[in-house]
Amino acid sequence: MNHPFMSRLRDSIQDLHDQAQDTAPLDAILSRSITQPEYTAVLGRLYGFTVPLETLLDRSLRGFELNHPYSDLMRAPDLYKDLIYFGVTGNELRNMPQARLPSTLELPAALGMLYLMEGSRLGGIIIARNLEDCLGLGPDCGTAYFSSYGKDPHALKDDFDRQLVSWVAMTREDDAVINGARDGFAALIAWMNAMERSH
Repeated sequence: MNHPFMSRLRDSIQDLHDQAQDTAPLDAILSRSITQPEYTAVLGRLYGFTVPLETLLDRSLRGFELNHPYSDLMRAPDLYKDLIYFGVTGNELRNMPQARLPSTLELPAALGMLYLMEGSRLGGIIIARNLEDCLGLGPDCGTAYFSSYGKDPHALKDDFDRQLVSWVAMTREDDAVINGARDGFAALIAWMNAMERSH
């Protein structure tokens, strides 16, 4: 969406986007050098961040009327599907480490983090293609999360962007939304970098 606020929001997280691409897991996927066990570990790490984040957003977005039920936007079910495909058991999923996030967020920060999650769908399309090329995976077999299985990532993101622009115009909470997006991105990078240090 071409709007001054959306351009400012994208520019404000560009440095963090560049940092994320430099993390070992994402670099291995983009360079098509990742192995299936390494990819499964990346999915598990993402699951450990996404589950608590979506619980936090579900709580923090109450009272904000999204155009789609938030349950329809959640990404953790697709991660669950991918991990089960690779043989991870339900018990192992329940015992996976999870990120420690705040218990609640102010609405602007929650919207900034939701922007981050919705925006990641578009990058996920590129990642899914790389995984298809290097590991032979697909939406039904290991890339449900990155391919936004059964959904139109562009339509979902465009719809949310329009709603966010309208809300920011009414509330003038643009700085708080941007800070929320940056905080969410920084937390994700720190979580993924901790995975690298543990291996």
